[in-house]
Amino acid sequence: MADSKVNVSIEQLEEWKKEYKHLFKTTLTDGTVIIWRRLKRSEYKELVRKFDEIEDQDDRIWGREEDLARLCVLYPPKEELEDILEYQAGVASVLSDNIYANSGFSVKDRAEDVK
Repeated sequence: MADSKVNVSIEQLEEWKKEYKHLFKTTLTDGTVIIWRRLKRSEYKELVRKFDEIEDQDDRIWGREEDLARLCVLYPPKEELEDILEYQAGVASVLSDNIYANSGFSVKDRAEDVK
């Protein structure tokens, strides 16, 4: 990969592409590159169910965002990702927004009446 801060081999990227079809990259303001994949429908349903019983809406949202990042981020490695999620408060939210948007939770154009 062309980014100097990314230590992922071409072979690893090709393996991930084979398994997940599409890979995406988010670059944080400090230059850290995060490579992630789309969320599958079955994973989404499991993620929602996991946090359904948490009464506080903010805790439920934050938990989902963090687990979504842990589930879909392929790089950096898990330990490094945990440090990023802990010490850069907004990263889980940014990643979850990006992951949801590229997993079909947004549309390119407005819905139209079929005539």
